[in-house]
Amino acid sequence: MGMQQVLNSKERSQAFFRFLAFFIITTVLIVTAVYFNFRIPFSENRKLQESLALQNEMEMKQQVFVNNLRETLVYIDSLDKNPAVKDNLDILIKGKITTLSKLQTRDNSQYAAMNDVLIQRLLELKDKKLQVINLTDKAGELVSMREKLQFCNDELDRKNRELDAYLR
Repeated sequence: MGMQQVLNSKERSQAFFRFLAFFIITTVLIVTAVYFNFRIPFSENRKLQESLALQNEMEMKQQVFVNNLRETLVYIDSLDKNPAVKDNLDILIKGKITTLSKLQTRDNSQYAAMNDVLIQRLLELKDKKLQVINLTDKAGELVSMREKLQFCNDELDRKNRELDAYLR
């Protein structure tokens, strides 16, 4: 007896090919899901690393800015301690503020806005400090002039009394 002919071989073959097609489709879907599951985190990780590198660069630039800002504030604080060198300190302060302006980032970041405000306030602080020093100098001159005026008035009174004495 040879091979027997299976009666439902056509249906079996169709069922096998349907199973094979669904198996391949399911396998492709699973492999695609696994691929994207691993690929997307890698691309997000790369983007996050780029963002972190940019943030670190901005923070390093900001640290340089802050160090120069502190030096400028030391110079401004020194203005009234030794009025004889205030012109030299003013030149140093202007140079430092120019350096700060060059270090300032020119983007829309929070650092750029904050640094701009800091530079403006620093300029105002320097100008006000110089005004106070000049007004203090003028007040000292005014006191000195009042003392001289009082001395001259006293001297004038004394001379007028001597003149009256000679005229009598």
